[in-house]
Amino acid sequence: FLNAARVGDVLTARAEVIRAGKNVIHCEARIINADQKIIAKCSTNLIQTSMKLAF
Repeated sequence: FLNAARVGDVLTARAEVIRAGKNVIHCEARIINADQKIIAKCSTNLIQTSMKLAF
């Protein structure tokens, strides 16, 4: 959390893969308002496995 969002604000979330290795993927995301002010941002590391999901 970096700045407050107000009721009625139009927010946009953008995510991107920063680096995709053989097994680990690093991603970052930002949420911005209409004035391009960053409301929140995050990063995560994902691990690829061969496990099947039961969806």
